Amino acid sequence: RGWMPRQFSGLLWFGVDDAATTVRFPVYGCATTTPAGWGGQGPQDGVVPPVMTFSMDKAFHVFNLVANWAYPRWQSVYPVLLEKAHELDAGFLGTVAATDATLQTMADAGEVDKSVAVATAATSEMGVSLLAAWRSFFGELFVRFRDGYDISVQEDDPECGCSVGNDIYRGTW
Repeated sequence: RGWMPRQFSGLLWFGVDDAATTVRFPVYGCATTTPAGWGGQGPQDGVVPPVMTFSMDKAFHVFNLVANWAYPRWQSVYPVLLEKAHELDAGFLGTVAATDATLQTMADAGEVDKSVAVATAATSEMGVSLLAAWRSFFGELFVRFRDGYDISVQEDDPECGCSVGNDIYRGTW
């Protein structure tokens, strides 16, 4: 990112947990805070992190929920997960392009402090929105792939408004 002013040239695409089941969101290297749900204390602070205390407000737990929902039914769930991840990735690429243009304009005008605040806010907004989207996505996966089925919307069904189909079974089954 050598085309960007130095303070904005570093952009980390950060993902939680398993590389195959995460969505990476952009974190500007100059960001001065961590998005809500993405940080916390740990060994670097002299404390043991509270990983045994579950919270739907923590990216670590939400991303692990989705990943662990996918593992036993990988053949069925993973393609849906990957499609959602690509959709979110594309949105972040657009957001970064727009934010970069704003940051470039501000840097050219000498508004360094303001531009760092804009980069920090953009990082925070993307992290918070991703956590909310992934939490909602887990709900979608849960509703669709529950009880060993692949359930889809079928509005003309008077019993549930859905169609209950069998999931894909492995050859050994």
